[in-house]
Amino acid sequence: MTLGMRDAISVFCLLCLTACAATNVKEHRTPSGIVMKTVKCRTDSSKCLTAASVSCGDGGYQVYSSESHAGGMLADIIPGPVTWYSMSYVCGPTDGTIPEFRWTGPTFPQSNPSPMVGSNSPAQSDNELSLFDRDGKAAAYVALDDELTIYLWGGEPVAYLDVDNAGGYHVYGFNGKHLGWFVNGVVWAHDGNASCATSSVLRTTQVESFKAFKQFKPFKSFKEFAPFRPFLTSSFGDTQCMLLLSEGRD
Repeated sequence: MTLGMRDAISVFCLLCLTACAATNVKEHRTPSGIVMKTVKCRTDSSKCLTAASVSCGDGGYQVYSSESHAGGMLADIIPGPVTWYSMSYVCGPTDGTIPEFRWTGPTFPQSNPSPMVGSNSPAQSDNELSLFDRDGKAAAYVALDDELTIYLWGGEPVAYLDVDNAGGYHVYGFNGKHLGWFVNGVVWAHDGNASCATSSVLRTTQVESFKAFKQFKPFKSFKEFAPFRPFLTSSFGDTQCMLLLSEGRD
């Protein structure tokens, strides 16, 4: 009887944690001083509407943008079998606009791969996403269950992913420096060229060596303002993956 109660409590806690992870509300202040909020949820767009209402004290809100895209069960940083929804809004008076959640980005599986895409890539760990350089060598990885922290292959934490309202993620160093963007499985430098990529968007990759143990994460410094995102090319640039990410060292 005691064991059954413990199991029930464990299941309840797991469900609560899953729900919290699946629906996330963030806010930021625009240049005009308005507090803009962004909510993200998966599988059911009504979860976003509920979370938005709660974040506004069960009051009204004005929808500014909405979209849906493919992602995984734990996160949406690369296309996967789960539909994710995102909506930006401001609490207060509303004109009654209903979010359309129009589909953006590639579908899963990709039916029209880019010139970089291949099919002979190794499988990814459920909780870690390997990042490869232009030569297909593993240089770093994203810890999906560790605040989307980016570790170099040697175990040093140097950067992390932060949601970009334009889609995808900003890549920030722990020193607060904006390093680039993570969009559709690629880390893009400020010049618009690729520096790192996941195995899902590369033709071939080298065999991954063993990862070193993770080092302790430093505190995050204040983030500098992100520059405007440039036009993203379809090729690697001159900035090597490890060099770019190492610029985020604290």
